[in-house]
Amino acid sequence: MLFDSRAGWAPTPSFLNLYVEDIEKTYQKSIELGAKSVTDITKLWFGEKVCRVLDPFGNLWWINQRVEEIDFTKPEEIGQRASMPEAVKGITYIQTSLDEALKTQKSFFENKVKN
Repeated sequence: MLFDSRAGWAPTPSFLNLYVEDIEKTYQKSIELGAKSVTDITKLWFGEKVCRVLDPFGNLWWINQRVEEIDFTKPEEIGQRASMPEAVKGITYIQTSLDEALKTQKSFFENKVKN
């Protein structure tokens, strides 16, 4: 995954994006093993549940599960789905939590350098 950094984010070598069959089980197991939740499980308009965790080593994981098949060849339906209030709310939440996660990740790496 590649995109521009924002002010306040740490330099990051990579992000990990993982698709699973049971997002709830995977998310819970990651927390039990020491990961910190940075995005709660959220169902998004394009047929996926997503969440994010920061592992004990500072890696940021996207965990995804396909829960609904969407026909992207119908622009009117896609536009309607993407503009529904709950769709906008979901995207806003995952973007906000990503920004917060990357700031947390920056603190994680700054503290590792100091120690």
